[in-house]
Amino acid sequence: EHRELSYEEEVLFYGNVEEIFLYPAEKKDEEYTIPESVVRIDVDAFLGNQYLRRVNIHKKVRKIEPCGFDSRVWVDADNKSYKSIGGSLYSKKGKTVYHLHLDEEGNIKVAEGTVTIEEVFLTEEVNALYLPKSIKPRNGVSFIKNNVDMCKRALVPEELKKYLKSYEKYIGIIYY
Repeated sequence: EHRELSYEEEVLFYGNVEEIFLYPAEKKDEEYTIPESVVRIDVDAFLGNQYLRRVNIHKKVRKIEPCGFDSRVWVDADNKSYKSIGGSLYSKKGKTVYHLHLDEEGNIKVAEGTVTIEEVFLTEEVNALYLPKSIKPRNGVSFIKNNVDMCKRALVPEELKKYLKSYEKYIGIIYY
């Protein structure tokens, strides 16, 4: 399938500015607001940009692929598909987290009620990772396994203890 590409303020879009294809890695703006015409953000659309500190997502965006955010994400409260908590991107009901943002101390706290973590790989070292009791064992273990070299320590529910034994020598795991 061949689709038309267009540019607006150095950002590359598919179609009539309906889908963000690529936000340039070299673009030095610290904040970006998704245009009102956009309904989808493509895979790796924001990958590699280290200048961007905040991305504002309006209520019409319905689909966000794993797009390589290295910044805080803020979602319009009226968005029917997504919400943001502390700069991280969640499904509207909070069951799934798509993008995790490190706080100022280098920590990630996954919100209580979250069952699934869709972000597979972290791009920055994490001082402490907090997983809620609501996280599914397989999902929590997979996330730690895929990011064991990026986490210094993890605070995880006791229910994950038997699944994480083999990772305790690589990462400081505290069970609660």
